[in-house]
Amino acid sequence: MFTLHTSNKTENLLAHLNKVFELQPLSTPFAREVFLIQSQGMERWLSQRIADAFGVCANVDFLFPGKFYNQIAQAIDSNLDSQFFEREQLIWRLDARLQDLSHADLQPLQSYLQGDQLAIKRFGLAQQLAQVFDQYQLMRPDLLASWQKNQTATTHPTEIWQRRLWLDLIADTDQPHRGKAWLQVIERLKQAPAGDTAAFALPERISVFGLTTMPPLLLDFLHALARHTQVHLYLMQPCEHYWGDIRSGKQMRIERLQPEQLAQIGEINHPLLSLLGQQGREFQQMILERGELDWEFDSFEAFGDESSPATAPTALTSLQNSLLNGQLNGKIPVTDDSIQLVSCHSPMRELEVLKDALLKQLDEDPSLELRDILVMAPDISVYEPFISAVFDNNTATTDTATSQLPFRYAIADRSLRSSNELLDTLINLLNLLSSRFEWHSVLDILERESVYPCFDLDASSLSSIRRWVADTHIRWGRNAEHRAQLQLPALEQNTWHAGLAQMMWGYVKQGTGIEIEGSAAQALGGLDAFVREVLFDYAERCAKPLTVQAWSKLLLNLIDKTLQDNAYNQLTPLREMIQKLAEMPSDASYPLSVIVRWLDLAAGEHKTSQGFLAGQLTFCSMLPMRSIPFKVIAILGLNDGDFPKIDRHPSFDLMGLAGQFRQGDRSARRDDRYQFLDALLSARHRLYISYIGQSIKTNADLAPSVVVSELLDTLDISPIKHPLHGFSQAYFAPVGTLSNGLRTYKTEASRIAQAFAQSQRFQRAPRWWQDVINAQQSAETQQPGLLIDELIRFARDPQMYFMQTVIGIRYDEIEQQQTASEPFALDALENYNLNQRLLKAKLTGDAQLDQLTSRLHQSGEWLSGTFGQIKLKQQLTDLAPIAELVQNTLNQIGEEQPAYWLSLDLAKEQLQGWLKHHAKGQVYFRYAQLKPKDYVQAWLWHLTSDLPTWLIGLENKNPVAHQFTPLAESDRLAQLNAWSALYKNGLSQPSPLIIEAAWAYVSAKKPEKAEEEARNQINEKVAGRKDWVTKTTHPPKPEMALLYQGMSVNELYSDEFLELTEKLIQPIWQALNASNTAEETHNDSF
Repeated sequence: MFTLHTSNKTENLLAHLNKVFELQPLSTPFAREVFLIQSQGMERWLSQRIADAFGVCANVDFLFPGKFYNQIAQAIDSNLDSQFFEREQLIWRLDARLQDLSHADLQPLQSYLQGDQLAIKRFGLAQQLAQVFDQYQLMRPDLLASWQKNQTATTHPTEIWQRRLWLDLIADTDQPHRGKAWLQVIERLKQAPAGDTAAFALPERISVFGLTTMPPLLLDFLHALARHTQVHLYLMQPCEHYWGDIRSGKQMRIERLQPEQLAQIGEINHPLLSLLGQQGREFQQMILERGELDWEFDSFEAFGDESSPATAPTALTSLQNSLLNGQLNGKIPVTDDSIQLVSCHSPMRELEVLKDALLKQLDEDPSLELRDILVMAPDISVYEPFISAVFDNNTATTDTATSQLPFRYAIADRSLRSSNELLDTLINLLNLLSSRFEWHSVLDILERESVYPCFDLDASSLSSIRRWVADTHIRWGRNAEHRAQLQLPALEQNTWHAGLAQMMWGYVKQGTGIEIEGSAAQALGGLDAFVREVLFDYAERCAKPLTVQAWSKLLLNLIDKTLQDNAYNQLTPLREMIQKLAEMPSDASYPLSVIVRWLDLAAGEHKTSQGFLAGQLTFCSMLPMRSIPFKVIAILGLNDGDFPKIDRHPSFDLMGLAGQFRQGDRSARRDDRYQFLDALLSARHRLYISYIGQSIKTNADLAPSVVVSELLDTLDISPIKHPLHGFSQAYFAPVGTLSNGLRTYKTEASRIAQAFAQSQRFQRAPRWWQDVINAQQSAETQQPGLLIDELIRFARDPQMYFMQTVIGIRYDEIEQQQTASEPFALDALENYNLNQRLLKAKLTGDAQLDQLTSRLHQSGEWLSGTFGQIKLKQQLTDLAPIAELVQNTLNQIGEEQPAYWLSLDLAKEQLQGWLKHHAKGQVYFRYAQLKPKDYVQAWLWHLTSDLPTWLIGLENKNPVAHQFTPLAESDRLAQLNAWSALYKNGLSQPSPLIIEAAWAYVSAKKPEKAEEEARNQINEKVAGRKDWVTKTTHPPKPEMALLYQGMSVNELYSDEFLELTEKLIQPIWQALNASNTAEETHNDSF
């Protein structure tokens, strides 16, 4: 008995189902109810609603159609097992078959299956072919039958080699493919006497719920089953009238229908039914064409309560009722918020705006709960990274309880690929095994929470490991042999083998470079075990092709060694998936790349059952919750080009050829359109539609999805365009002005908007650092004194000191990231540090210098290869003049004295620190161009002593030595007090003294140019400079740009700046000039 139930509401279909259960219970309590469904979401909804109606939902099977029909076929005849032709197995069978293309019919494939990455290309082709052959079994069993008769159904050239592959496949088995097996079952069911349920061991009742279409073969199967058992098809229809003949305007133009033909179609003229409902219309026609309905029940009902004045029709119910009647008389006015259309700049902004909209609805409707809200998107994985960022942050501007509630949410129907962190780790680990072993890729795996505990490491030891890797200059490569395998020079420097050797040597013999001692040895052991016993070992084992059985065993062993299960028990499904690999029907050997490709494919198809209707806000893609009613339905990502999807067929898919489409064929585009129509019907109170309608780069308008445009043609509504940022002034403007009804609940957005408005009012960025200063001052403790080292660090660059020490922002840590390749050139800082080390080693003696240069080569710190040797030799040659100058100066000032502790009383504090000097003075040298901060540093050292101070460095690339003569004690104390006061002031706000600009002011060759030189320096440091000759741009100094954002040069070139320059920098310049004059007089006397 075949019974068709139709309604425009899923709740009414559920009422029909409950009535059937109530009036026609199964023969015994042990008989099982059988449901055919299309998603796990519908399974969860049905089980919950049945439990609501009957108190319990048990002894029920929810099956997808393919699995159900296979079970029926095998129950009728055990020989009708079509497991051989399952898509997962077809992939491996086809891959094995494609390895031999000697047959003449397969010659066209040879041009593709050759060259690099052959295994991957072959496996990819096998995947596509398996998908196509799987569709042929359901949709084109007649095509496969003609192939078995050595016939072709088309003139397409690819049909020849497809037929050959198919014939080779069926030659290896006696099993029929699914389509053939099901046709045989249909024939047997038709031939048997009606009502013979027991003979075929059929279920007493089959309920088809939530399916909106199916291939003709499956519908015929249902009708055949209906001769022997109860079949109830519960079908949601948008229109209460027959709408199978409705045509869109485009279709009528193509078919050139005459007026009398149009009259025959009737008065069903709703454009959305014609544009969105093609799939539903075709299924309705397929059902009616078979004409074998024993019973038909319908329960169409208007949306809303139009008879009650208290519940006036909303725009949403008006739209739904127009679909129910099949007529649209002009655009439907949207005067309420039951339908909202929102345009944003990005997925992140879509979610932020959605959250505000949901908070507003929860505030206004106390009866609305999170479980009543569904958020869908064509591909929810696009939004997964942003959902937690937006909905885990529950701050709000209002004080209502609703606004402060935590958003309990779940992301449903996630693939194993996107939801299983352990799988992601395994795939990245396998990719690493065949890679260059770049240092950051290795540490990325080791630092994952599921990996490092397996090697007795903890989170605190990972920072030490990262520092060791940097200090030993590991860049890439296992060892020299590994580099040679990649057709590159077999150099050991900068490899993991060389770096680990340095670490081990540093542990065994202290003082030889990197130092590892005490408990750090355990971290070193864990790193060594991970790199050598796992990465090196498995890289060798995975370099050779293996059978799928061997790969399964190897991967399980690798998992046991490297992955620890997490709180979500994600290891079990991962192990189960890999165990299935051993069951695949292939004896061939495959490289690692194919296994990784299979793993990624299988993970993408494996869907989790978590997150469906769990009493919280649900996020999912559109299919899993199709046709399920919710009070509020939000659809994100309805962008042009993203939805509806375009039907894409492989070039060899015979079903995709022009003129080959048949009724019931799968069409992603038609299915997406009908899903959108289902969503329009499933929203009960509000429908929220969002799309990216503004370019994030140019703010230009972007078109929405074509289904949104078609919806707009039926509604009198315009999209609400939201600003790029959530702190836009539009959200806080008075209603009726800029706001256009925009509203946000974000507390931080309100604060930012207020600060931004203030900055615009005063043309200056807010003192963003003031909160940090206030917090520090409240927790500040009195320091015993001022350390000379801290004072010097501040004086060299007051603004950088403020950012790093006071605010806690270090741009050098952000910028100085170790590269993934061995050094081919040194940057300025690396070059300076190495030159300083070479210079100090040269002054110590040639033996020390030889030892240092040897260590530089072996450690990988210096440039590798012959070029590095030549470069180092040149470096040592260039070093000689300044080394000689420093050595002569050291000889002149006598023996180095023991270090002593300085404790000098200043006006408001004590200056303290360890000092070193020679018998007749002190020397400060650096192998680099002398900069203003070097003069300042040497000057401050000079102020702590009553001896001469020498400053040695490069000026115009030539070695120079400047001597500061001793000052009177009163002058030294006055200068130190002034610098100490500047330091104290610089802890509470950015210092007004910009060293480079002050130096430019005092060192100007022409006094009248002093102001211009200083202003240019300020502008360059704060805003950057463009060199119009070389066409290069010099970026601003990041600390200065951030601290002084919004401030003009006039504000920074202030009276206070000039006063400090004269007070603190001018004396240095005068002392330097006096030194130069004395040196010239001394030279002239010879």
